[in-house]
Amino acid sequence: MREIDRIILKYPNRIPVLVYPENDYQSKIDKNKFLVPKDLTILNLIHVIRARLKIDKTQTLIFFIRKNSKLFIPEQTKIISQYYEENKDTDGFLRIYYSLENTFG
Repeated sequence: MREIDRIILKYPNRIPVLVYPENDYQSKIDKNKFLVPKDLTILNLIHVIRARLKIDKTQTLIFFIRKNSKLFIPEQTKIISQYYEENKDTDGFLRIYYSLENTFG
């Protein structure tokens, strides 16, 4: 049994997520593996990642999800489980990429 299968079996109400910067020059997160509740919205996950990155209030955090080798921006009000089944990788993780953009405050 694969490690991811054991994790999903042990935590059936959670989704395994890997979070990476979109570009190498972006701020790096201190940890990139997360088990998030299935009913967590994308916006709530953005708040969690934003806190871990400790970024300035003038920066906007944008998420991207890969689908068929293309990146798209998920709707922030949708729950993460709506994206998991269609967009998880073959290893069972949902990969989310982030980018930081400067905004004017």
